[in-house]
Amino acid sequence: MISPTSSSFNPTTTSSRDNYNNTSSRLHPTITSDFIEHPQHSYISLSDAKQSPLPPLNLRRQGDTSSISNDRHLSLPDITGGTGSTLATMASTPAKFLLTRTASTIETLKQWSKTTFKCTKQVINEKLGKSSRTVDEELEQQIEQLRDLKRHYESMLSTTQKMAVHFSNLITTQQMLRDSFDIQQKSGELVDEFGNNANVQRLLAANGEQLLSAMNFFISTLHTLITKTIEDTMNTVKLYETSRIEYDAYRNDYELLIANKITNVSSSSSASEEIIRRNYQQHKERYEKFKADATVKLKFLDENKTKVMKKQLVLFNNAVTSYFSGNQHALAATIKQFSIKPTSNTTDAENGDEKK
Repeated sequence: MISPTSSSFNPTTTSSRDNYNNTSSRLHPTITSDFIEHPQHSYISLSDAKQSPLPPLNLRRQGDTSSISNDRHLSLPDITGGTGSTLATMASTPAKFLLTRTASTIETLKQWSKTTFKCTKQVINEKLGKSSRTVDEELEQQIEQLRDLKRHYESMLSTTQKMAVHFSNLITTQQMLRDSFDIQQKSGELVDEFGNNANVQRLLAANGEQLLSAMNFFISTLHTLITKTIEDTMNTVKLYETSRIEYDAYRNDYELLIANKITNVSSSSSASEEIIRRNYQQHKERYEKFKADATVKLKFLDENKTKVMKKQLVLFNNAVTSYFSGNQHALAATIKQFSIKPTSNTTDAENGDEKK
């Protein structure tokens, strides 16, 4: 039995081995240090391939950058333009701004705390009789009168509003009663009697609408006077009282400083003493300013209040008198005199009376 050796020639075996090697080389290419790089992939037809030669191959070794085309550039940020001190300054600018802002906030809070403590101490000492307060008797009397006036006007406004609500309900009831009389009149029984009562209730409702319009105008004007004009003056008075407390607090510190200077008989002046003098002067000027503002506001309020209330009281008196006396023409003249727009119900009722 003869075994096959390497010297034996077998064409079939050789051909199969070559096919296997070719197939293996295509599936598993050998990786070497050199590789082939095509600059681009192109697809051409067979006819073009015969006419044009293959593009040249670009052979380079791994790590070699000499064959990179000149039209491809790698852009990197330039960080060498600024020096170390410039970069440090740019980095520290937000931190400096934050520190400055924080320091300013802390200083404001500190000053507010000192002022609040001084004012609270001053108020407590005044109530206990341990500290003196600056008093302007004439201005204080005017302020007290203003507070009383505001309380009286608020009570007047509340009472007038209640009256308007009740009177509006009365008008609604009169209108309902008028409608009932009209329905009964159409039934054919007691036509004249039901008709007369319906006309009376219609007239009362119409006059009541006019009186209600005058009352609402009076309420609106009084409400504006209380919530706008008087309230604005009261806000100025509150600023004056706050500045007075602050002034007295710093004034007591200044008087204590003067007393200590007289006792010690020392001509030296420290920084704290200068701060006390400056604060005293600032709050004194502020107190004088708000005092003058309060005096002017009280004067203007008194003039404006007198003018407005005189007009409103004349309106209210004429309207009420004309209504309850049954003088319809005088009531209409009063409404026209003060340029009060009548309600739609009043206009409709007057038109109905004129047609009848």
